[in-house]
Parts: sequence; structure tokens; C-alpha cells
Amino acid sequence: MKKLNGRLIVCALVAAAMASVSAVSVSAVDYGGGASPSTGTPSTSTVTENTTTDNSGSTTTTTAGTSADAPATVVTDKAVDEAIASATKSGNKEATLYMTEDANGKATVQEAAIAEIAKSNVTVTVEMASESGTDYSITIDPKLITEAKAINLAMDITVDTDEGATVSGVEVPAGSIVIAPAQKGEFGMTLQVTIPAAAVADVDTSDVRLYYIADDGSVTKMPKSALKVNKDGSVTVSISHASQYVMSAIDITKLISDTNNDEDDFLDDDDAFIDDDEDYAVDGDNESFGKTDDEPVVESDEFDANPGTGVTLALGALAASAAAVAITAKKRK
Repeated sequence: MKKLNGRLIVCALVAAAMASVSAVSVSAVDYGGGASPSTGTPSTSTVTENTTTDNSGSTTTTTAGTSADAPATVVTDKAVDEAIASATKSGNKEATLYMTEDANGKATVQEAAIAEIAKSNVTVTVEMASESGTDYSITIDPKLITEAKAINLAMDITVDTDEGATVSGVEVPAGSIVIAPAQKGEFGMTLQVTIPAAAVADVDTSDVRLYYIADDGSVTKMPKSALKVNKDGSVTVSISHASQYVMSAIDITKLISDTNNDEDDFLDDDDAFIDDDEDYAVDGDNESFGKTDDEPVVESDEFDANPGTGVTLALGALAASAAAVAITAKKRK
């Protein structure tokens, strides 16, 4: 029997590994952080019409979204045309559609539907029945559409946040209102999102402002015109892109600035960790010592308020020991 060549075995193993990696790369689709696209053309299996039969046997077909009894998960151009035609016939300048989220948490308005709104003179308000929490409505003004493209109107709205709640790593004041759109990036239009008065009845909206919090945690105070408290007690905000928005009576930008300054002051304070006048007890032998300016300080885990400093001191001691060994070895030579 011939002996197997070591190089051939290694080459075979490498080839197999490369093939496996290639297969994984082809099958995986990168949507930026693993999230699937928020919008897009729905599959042909999407129900866009509802047919009902009354007691007399008469059937009625209703385009999904044009009636509160038949909310749509996907709004088509046909639904928009019917809603606009009905509003125009009644002499109204605002049409109403009704939506809810699908099993994947989406409420999609198709590109063709947005195009129909853009070329009309009628604003369209979508009444959203949220599956996850607070109901809301979204108004699309044809004058505020900059690009006709599909959009996901699903949003997660949290009213009266608890203490310690965070948005993209930023702690927001208790009692804030958080709006988290499912859509990613630019909307292609300015949406006017209205939270009903009943939902914000327990929230003080007298001096509330709107803040934009990006995915990286940066906070921007939006202009006052971006938020409006309506006469009926509801609140409307105007937004044109993701990530998340917070309504708060406390200035979040100032809150973050004060927090950062406090941290800087703490780190710049030479006495932040060690008080020159305080004695420390050493665990194990129950001895105590008083620190003077001329004596070295040795810290143990029991005295370290910041775990990072303990690591630094330990590494410094290790480096000093290594240097001492090196010097001793050199002298012996």
C-alpha cells in the first residue's frame, strides 16, 4: 500500500474547508446587522380584498384598508384610489384608510399607492391598530412626499416609560414617550404620527419636546415645529426617517451633557479612589496602615471601586517584577 502524501492530505482538508465557507457565504444574505428589509412588494398571497356574505346570500367585496371592519396589512393603489374618490365625493380633503400589522410586524403601503397619494390633492390618514401596544394614526400629505417608494408604517410606541429605560443605549427620563418605527432609513416623505389623547392622558405634555436618537446613541433635539399638542389632547410628531424618537419634558441633550461632565470630573479627581487621610484595613492579617505621601499604595480587590484599576495595578506590578528580574539577570552575567 502506498503511503499517503502529507501535502495531499493538507490540500484536501483546505479545499473542503473553503468549499464549506463558500456555501455559507452564498446562502447568507446581509441586510445590515441581520435585519430583514422593512419594506418591499408583498407576495401574491397577500389578501387585498375581503368578501362578505349577508343573511340574504348577497356578497360584498371590500378592498382591504378602506373599512374599519377590514383593516389591511398591505395597502394597494386600488385602496388609495377608492379612499380618495370617496373623500372627494363627500367634499373632504382628507381620506382615511385602516391598517394593522401582519404576522411579521409589518404594515406596508405599496410604492404604487404612495405614487397615487403624491399625485392627488388629498391627504391620507391611516388609522393603525397596533398588535403590540398603543394605537396611533399616520397622516401622509402629498406635498410632503419626496420619493414614491414602499414604506412600512408599523411602529412600536411606548407611553410613560419606566425609570431606567434606555433607547439605543441612552437612558431616557421616566414618563417619556418612545416612538420606534419599524421602517429603516429615509421614509421618502414626512409622516405625521398622532398618538391619541387617551393614550397620553397620564403624561404631562405641557412642556414636552421631541428628541431623535440615532443607532449610535447620538441625541438631537428636534425643532419645536416637529411636535404639536392638539386641542383634543392628542400629540402629533413629524418625522422623516428612523431610528427612534423620544418625547420628554426633560432636556435629554442637557441630561447627557451633565452626565458626561460628572464622569469627567470623577476621572480627573486625584482623590477619586484614595483618601490621603483615611486608614485602610488589610484583610487576612487584620493589620492597618496609614498612607503617607511617601509610601506606596497597594490596592486589593476589596478596596477597588473600579474593576479596571485593579487590572491596571496588577499589570503594572507584573511589569515591575519582570524588569527587576531582567536587571538581576544582567548583573549576574
